[in-house]
Amino acid sequence: MNTNTLGLRKKVALITGITIAMGGLSLPTYADSHHDYQQIYKALNSGELQPLQATLDKALEKYPGQPTQIELDRDDGEYEYEIKILRDNGTAVELEIDAKTGEIISVKKRKR
Repeated sequence: MNTNTLGLRKKVALITGITIAMGGLSLPTYADSHHDYQQIYKALNSGELQPLQATLDKALEKYPGQPTQIELDRDDGEYEYEIKILRDNGTAVELEIDAKTGEIISVKKRKR
């Protein structure tokens, strides 16, 4: 993937992520094509993916703040949500969450 495509993908992911966080969409930002959406749809219906809203609610209980970006990645065949949250104190956290179980895999804290 060239840098222009990657940059555009990140911008689309950011805009879509914010829209999802505000309840505007039901599918995460992983999907780049019709085929991707079909895979995600099947994974949601089969229980391979936790619904985004449930995952986001759980993340915000532990790390209150405003979600600024949400992505769905597939690493080694496993889906992971990546959620960035701007905290009320001005710091940010980036969470990696197992999309099947909803468990937080890692937390990266960002300072102001």
